[in-house]
Parts: sequence; structure tokens; C-alpha cells
Amino acid sequence: NCISSLGDSKHRSGHVPYRDSKLTMLLADSLGGNGVTLMIGCVSPSSHNSAETRNTLRYANRAKKIRSKPVVKMDPKEKMILSLKRELRLLRNENKYLRHQ
Repeated sequence: NCISSLGDSKHRSGHVPYRDSKLTMLLADSLGGNGVTLMIGCVSPSSHNSAETRNTLRYANRAKKIRSKPVVKMDPKEKMILSLKRELRLLRNENKYLRHQ
């Protein structure tokens, strides 16, 4: 249910039932868009495991439809330091350019 609701763009804005399954509860941060997740599905060519293989492939197909946008969480101090370093680099380049003029 969780994978289906995340993969469906209509239901994405509503409630996502992460707590329905232990797997989705563990993967809540990754599936919710705060990280990049790689899922590997193990399937078997044996006819003995055909039902489980089909279920795994269905699950993988639903998981493939999930689109997430990872967000880098930064401390406000780190963000300020990074912006000041960018500004310093730009000013040094401008200073260098003006010296050559």
C-alpha cells in the first residue's frame, strides 16, 4: 500500500501508510524523498518459486514508479559558510580580472 501510494501521483499528497509494513517503516526516509534508494529484487527461474518471483516483480514495478527529490539537509551555519566561500571566490576572480585591466 505504501509503495503504491508513493508511486501514484494522485495519492502522493495524502497520507502514506509507512507503518503498515516493517520494510516500509525502515525505508520511510529513503522512500519519502530525503535520500536516494536502490532496491534489488531477487527472483528465481525455478517453477517452485514462481509465485514469489511474480510478487517480487510486481513490487519492483510499483517501486520503480516512485519519484523522489533528495534534499541535502544543511546546518544554517554551514549554509552561511558555503555562501560566504562562494562570494569570496567571486570577489577574488573579479579582483584578479580588474588587476589585469
